[in-house]
Amino acid sequence: MKRATDLKRLFLIPIACFILCDCSGNLTTHSAEPGSPNGINRFTPRSAEEIQLIFQRYKSAITQMYHRARREDPTLKGKVVFEIAIEPSGAVSACKVSSSEMNAPDLLEKIAAKIEKINFGVKDVPAMTINFPFEFIPTD
Repeated sequence: MKRATDLKRLFLIPIACFILCDCSGNLTTHSAEPGSPNGINRFTPRSAEEIQLIFQRYKSAITQMYHRARREDPTLKGKVVFEIAIEPSGAVSACKVSSSEMNAPDLLEKIAAKIEKINFGVKDVPAMTINFPFEFIPTD
């Protein structure tokens, strides 16, 4: 049993320092099908689960950026919301900080640049803008 506890501890440590918040409810499309009544779209936008899954792939890289920044400022922590524009091609066309509890403009700029390199994959959906929250929590 002790071995299982040690394994759990190994897996929980990296997760504890960086939490991807649930982004459901924050997804908004910024374009609709041309000629559709009331701007209603016949396409289903990318789901919160799809977006969450893609961000999970980049979690360790963003966590490393956060840890490097904490070496210079050990008090760094807080919630940051990024506004991200995703094209039908899956490319991120824009990423900016929507709100932040952290006073770390260099770190946030680096994270935004990393997010801009993410590709969500081609999908028959309209371009959309999402607000995606991150919670950075120190582990020590």
